[in-house]
Amino acid sequence: MDREVARRCQWLWLRRGVSIAMRMSTLRPACRAWCVIEAVDARMPAIRERLRRDRLPIPLRALPFYRVRRIEAARHVLEHRLRAESQAVDCLEEFFAYGEEHLMHILKLRGLSLSRFYPLLCANAPESRRMRTLRPV
Repeated sequence: MDREVARRCQWLWLRRGVSIAMRMSTLRPACRAWCVIEAVDARMPAIRERLRRDRLPIPLRALPFYRVRRIEAARHVLEHRLRAESQAVDCLEEFFAYGEEHLMHILKLRGLSLSRFYPLLCANAPESRRMRTLRPV
């Protein structure tokens, strides 16, 4: 798939509220690591509290707001609970992006390309099914 077409798909998914993920490398062989981007409603009390606690600005309502997490867990845990906030899932890094340009800038600083992300449902497909998925390597 052409990178520009892929990037348009990723923005379409994010704008529709679909979380996207990319598999990351990890030093622990029994684990999986993912970078997950999700559109977040900044009006949610838990998000507002988190922003206040970390002394981050509250975004304007019209501005798209994203949470990016790099998570790692045992393979079997991520296959079943990638979306869930769980003690078995380690959040190695978390940051917020204020708008699309800011998200692209932050990903670029970390050497990541938005065109390598896929919907979380594709990324979460268990390996035991022996099906081809759109899961990035």
